Amino acid sequence: MRVLQLFRGSLTPSSSPRAGDAGHAPSAPLGSWGTVFDDAPDAILTLDGDGRVVTCNRAACELFERHAGELVGTAARSLVVRADRDVFDDRLRAAATVIQQFDALVRIARRDTCVVAFSMKAATRAGATAVEGAARLVVCARDVTLERRAMEELARSEARYRNLFESASDAIMTFDALGRFTTLNDAAAQISGYSREELIGKFFGPLITVDALPRALLEFRRALSGAAGQFETTMVHKNGERRHLTVDYACPQPSREVICMIRDATAEKQLQEQLIQAEKMAAIGQLVSGVAHELNNPLASVSAFAELLLSEGRLSDQQRHSVDVVRAEARRASRIVNNLLTFARQHKPEKVPADINQVLHDTLELRVYELNVRGIHVVRDFDERTPPVTMLDVHQLQQVILNLITNAEQAMMTSDRDRHRLTLRTRTLPDALRIEVEDTGGGIPPTSLHQVFNPFFTTWASRSRSAS
Repeated sequence: MRVLQLFRGSLTPSSSPRAGDAGHAPSAPLGSWGTVFDDAPDAILTLDGDGRVVTCNRAACELFERHAGELVGTAARSLVVRADRDVFDDRLRAAATVIQQFDALVRIARRDTCVVAFSMKAATRAGATAVEGAARLVVCARDVTLERRAMEELARSEARYRNLFESASDAIMTFDALGRFTTLNDAAAQISGYSREELIGKFFGPLITVDALPRALLEFRRALSGAAGQFETTMVHKNGERRHLTVDYACPQPSREVICMIRDATAEKQLQEQLIQAEKMAAIGQLVSGVAHELNNPLASVSAFAELLLSEGRLSDQQRHSVDVVRAEARRASRIVNNLLTFARQHKPEKVPADINQVLHDTLELRVYELNVRGIHVVRDFDERTPPVTMLDVHQLQQVILNLITNAEQAMMTSDRDRHRLTLRTRTLPDALRIEVEDTGGGIPPTSLHQVFNPFFTTWASRSRSAS
């Protein structure tokens, strides 16, 4: 597809056109103008008042694949494909009546049936008269087929990369040399909570936490110098949440624009912290296990000596009561130690028949003393209608209940109330058993209720909570 570009030209009055014979050089005006006319890289046609070719140069012959003798006298509109002839005629009429240049994009069908597009410009010839046969219009045609194809391919390529840019799962942002946002994709808007309109032209600094800003500025300066790299930083989301980010940056044109690909690593960071906490808990479990084993021996001795004293008949009633208390407390301490040992051991997930009320009672025994010391009244509200045997994973249930008790304790300790109560409740439903842990703490804000079952969600920013 080639494009004819018609532009205004002038022929001197002494330069009369002449037709060339077929197979010979194109017809051209005489004089120095003839050399310029014939050697011009663009195809040039002069037309009479009826729109027929009066003269043509060599480039026109090559373009239309015709000899000069074939072109001269031919109606110019016949050189254009039918679909574009109306546009061609309109431009010629306009150029013939107004001293002004007119552009058009038309196509021609060459002998090889190839459709070629042309950028066409037409203008009235200076000094032209209405005498029949005199050249009144100058038409210049330029082949822009490859240029248009390149532009179309460029447009397709830009659309393709724009689609990749917008659909990328990672946030992509670009900044000018002053650190102001220039472009960002949808993922970048989501990761920050701000719209494009809110960020474009703004400095990135206010989005970074105070402690992370010096490192971010240092890396930005490195990027402007042409370096590429990666670093971790912390950003404040529009809703106030802190987000941990991994940033990869590059600067294809140093000192001009910095490109950043940003991944939200908040969940990974929280998972890492959870793993560290789990390792600490495992170490504590091993310590508890060792201490519990050491405690079992003296407790067994205390219990044995209490039994021995009770077997003798020389004790008074008051003494016997005291020894009974010692024996009962030794047994209770032994049960607590055994519960600690059971909890500290690693267990594979396994459902076994168990009394759910008894499991909850034993779990609560691990924390009841500390709760009482903190002034928290513990209430056991167990449904007596619960089945005596239920298939459940005892150890996982213990873990969940302990986490909930710990959370409840923390919530109550930060509450302004003077008296607190922790209630552990079971209820038998038609098709399920329900366990409730109720406390008198401040509760969860209504705006956060929809997130309570998200992994790693917590309303505690300054302390670690083990429930998730």
